[in-house]
Amino acid sequence: MKHRARIGVLWLSAGVLLPQSASAHLVGVELGAFYSGSLHVLYGVEYLAVLMGMVLLCALHPKTTAGLSFVVAPVGAAIGCALSLLLGGGSDGLLMVFALAGLIGVFCALALPLPRAAFAATSMLGGMALGYSNAQALNGSTLDAMLYTTGVVAAVLVTLSLAAAVGTWLREQHDGATLVYRVLGSWIAAFGCISLALGIATA
Repeated sequence: MKHRARIGVLWLSAGVLLPQSASAHLVGVELGAFYSGSLHVLYGVEYLAVLMGMVLLCALHPKTTAGLSFVVAPVGAAIGCALSLLLGGGSDGLLMVFALAGLIGVFCALALPLPRAAFAATSMLGGMALGYSNAQALNGSTLDAMLYTTGVVAAVLVTLSLAAAVGTWLREQHDGATLVYRVLGSWIAAFGCISLALGIATA
């Protein structure tokens, strides 16, 4: 019985780590373009990995530095959406997300104190990867691209700012929070790197 349970856990873990191809299905499409864009960002594990990595990165840095992400990441998401729509998107969007998840995860795991310029650049790239990949779902869709993009940007801004505020508060209140964030960062890095490798191998 224990042997079967272990096999089940292994299969479940493999299923989570395998990269999923972008789908034309829009989550919550019946709710309209704005909510479809907002929900799409929060739907995929790969998107949440990047967002969680950005949240941890903010929580591990001083507030004056972390605040840059609340401006730069949403702008990056808007730029990413625009580029995806202009270029027609492609399967490379998901690989970008995996790569950014791995990079940000490594930064968090090592608790590297990034300079403000490097922090802003990382946040910009994270936002762009999210925007570019999420906008690919618009291919063949009749939804309003502007409203969808606004929904993606809003989801990035609200999720990042609220979660980072909570993460920063926890770090200030509990000495062990930094260690927990570093461990979570290592998991995100592993997820991103493994998914990126599998995605390239199966491309």
